[in-house]
Amino acid sequence: MRGYIDQTWGWDEEFQRMSFIEHLSWQRFQVITIGHVATGGACIAESRSSIDLEMMFIDPRSQRKGIGSEFLTDLLGRARKECRIVRLRVLKVNPAKALPKDWGS
Repeated sequence: MRGYIDQTWGWDEEFQRMSFIEHLSWQRFQVITIGHVATGGACIAESRSSIDLEMMFIDPRSQRKGIGSEFLTDLLGRARKECRIVRLRVLKVNPAKALPKDWGS
């Protein structure tokens, strides 16, 4: 995520560390695995009406292989079954911005 943050605001190591600790609770993180190998992670906040995908990252060596798309498809399927919405906010420079509005429906 550093590249996207750097393009948007510029990188400040101490600010990023403190912001991460303050806003992204480790209890909400899930490890994304392929087989038994950790390949990424996601931070998810849940309420009765929504699932907020606060952060998702895939190891650069595993990107562009459909891993993130599969994770999002599974998350959307779970939300649909539970009658909840999924919210995703991305930085303007993030390629996820190109996801169609009805993606996964």
